[in-house]
Amino acid sequence: MKTRIGLAVVALGWLAAVPAAAQEFGLDLRDEDGGRASEERPAAEEGPVSAEEWRRQLHGVVPPTATVRAEDDVAVSDKVKAVQRKHFLKRQRLELTPTFAVSLNDAFYTKVGGGLVATYHLADSLGVMAHYSHFGIVETDNVRIAKRELRSLLLSSKLNWNAGLGLVWTPIYGKLAWFNSILHYDLFLLTGLGVAHSQTSGKPVNDGLHPGVDVGVGQRFAFSDWMAADFWVKGLFYADRPQDRQISEIQKVLTLNVGLSFWLPTSFSYGAR
Repeated sequence: MKTRIGLAVVALGWLAAVPAAAQEFGLDLRDEDGGRASEERPAAEEGPVSAEEWRRQLHGVVPPTATVRAEDDVAVSDKVKAVQRKHFLKRQRLELTPTFAVSLNDAFYTKVGGGLVATYHLADSLGVMAHYSHFGIVETDNVRIAKRELRSLLLSSKLNWNAGLGLVWTPIYGKLAWFNSILHYDLFLLTGLGVAHSQTSGKPVNDGLHPGVDVGVGQRFAFSDWMAADFWVKGLFYADRPQDRQISEIQKVLTLNVGLSFWLPTSFSYGAR
């Protein structure tokens, strides 16, 4: 009889100890009506997790206790901005640009011409340029009015051609929406040294070539990997003696230039740097 009583006491002790041990080690021994343990309760029962709390969980500030909702995940991922690749790369490529030019600042003798620009791009933002432009002179109606009505003597330098070397710097790159497509563009600045040939360079004056300076600003629109349209305004400054005068004067020729550029090689690839 005493043995049976002892066994019953031991059994009751084990029954009391098992739930406590289960609770201590995180075991869920309850039936289906009792529900699951709090450690494995789904996120919906504990309420939504804020984006700030989710970031703290990711950095180990608090242990993750629930899954984040889809909209909270989007809110967190929206904070990370991906750096897109450039659509048009210029580094180590040769740009050949046939050009058309017209002067903007001469009311009497309009200079109209064309030429060629060759630019080798050492980097996406820097290139070395060589250019040549040939001009023809078109007299406007202002010349006839000034000579006939005002009896004026028009002192002007009649530019024949201009050539030089320079640098092209591209500080701005961007893109814009064009109908249903994305058009990529960049803004560039150019400067260089060159020579100008005018009516005083040859006979009978024989002054030779006049040293000059080029400065300009323009924009390029890339249509494909190997073709782009260029627009730029350039100022040419050189010294000349209009009408064989004894004193040289600085001549200023401001031109609007339009070009269609072709790129070699015709394609490019991205590489790890």
